[in-house]
Amino acid sequence: MRADTWLDEIADLVYLGIGDESELVQVLARIRRDFGAVATALISHDFHTRKGSWTLEVGLDSLFRQSYIDYYAARNPWLGYSPAYETGRVHVGHSIIPGWELVRTEFYSDYLRPQDCYHRLCGVPLRLGQETIFLSVMRAPGQPEFDDRDVADLRRLLPHLGRALHLRRHLLRRCATHSALRDLLDALPLAVWIVDRDGRLVTMNAAADAQLARGVGLRLVGGRLVAAGGADLGVLRREIHAAALAPSAGGGAGGRVTLQRGQGHQPLVLHVAPLGARTDAGGQLAEPERLVAIISPGLGSDDRDAVADLARAFGLTQAESRLCAQLLSGADLAAAATRLGVSHSTVRTQLRHVFAKTGTHSQAALMRLIGGLAAPGLRDVRPS
Repeated sequence: MRADTWLDEIADLVYLGIGDESELVQVLARIRRDFGAVATALISHDFHTRKGSWTLEVGLDSLFRQSYIDYYAARNPWLGYSPAYETGRVHVGHSIIPGWELVRTEFYSDYLRPQDCYHRLCGVPLRLGQETIFLSVMRAPGQPEFDDRDVADLRRLLPHLGRALHLRRHLLRRCATHSALRDLLDALPLAVWIVDRDGRLVTMNAAADAQLARGVGLRLVGGRLVAAGGADLGVLRREIHAAALAPSAGGGAGGRVTLQRGQGHQPLVLHVAPLGARTDAGGQLAEPERLVAIISPGLGSDDRDAVADLARAFGLTQAESRLCAQLLSGADLAAAATRLGVSHSTVRTQLRHVFAKTGTHSQAALMRLIGGLAAPGLRDVRPS
């Protein structure tokens, strides 16, 4: 028996699934357990082409995935009545095709029975044009049919699941655009942060990530990019806000900000420039806020000195030092391999050697170590 708090508990998991597919798998596993089912699945189906596929599943045999796509989706007798698949609808399998008729189909004998599936509860959280996403909950032949309580509980869950799936699709489209943007930005030797008018980080490239890892000049606080030095906090904030209010992204709009990075470090010079308003995938104005790009130079002379200090302190080879310089400039391992003219496996091996010699376990920790070695009093000193 499902508790009165069941909907609240599972809805929390559903919304976590917006950004994490593994949480949606946990939702399916929870439904499978709480409904006493042998399998649950989110299935996509196009009623025009009669093509379909599993989106996510728990309890189904993966050997049948491709055969469903290639053959059984078009022969699923439960999908012969399209009106039953309007958004928000919930039905049990025998309301569409009685059990005695189902067991005489090829779909049952060759697809359902080998997976011990017979009774079906189905709900439709999302339908976009011809494409329908439905949730299928399956019980074995010897188990009881789904009852009115099962139907009512699934019906209450569907609006939450539909919103989560819709938002997840939107997020994935944004992520695809974001990934392409990151690939472009990561190819730049400059550190680039893109923020909103309040300094909240939207995205950054690898060089900017490495700059933050060094912990001098800039840092992230509550998702906002801020100056590390108290005296510079207001200066950067005002410049970002002014750029966000600029009437145009062209015409030389934007300004320069110089941040002090402490004794022994050269100042960090940033260029702050407006990018324009956010738009959605269709090019329509999505929100009135304007995005701002913050750009700083790549590897500077103080950074090169820090790499030299690292090499002396930990006995790095020339090749390992050159790799550290590439990583400090913001290159990832693939880009570093290309720039250094060596294979990807070679730079991976070199990085493992650097980690072992320096006692670090990640590139971020290595960047912080280099930043620390650049501080006064630590040059030419090999840590114990």
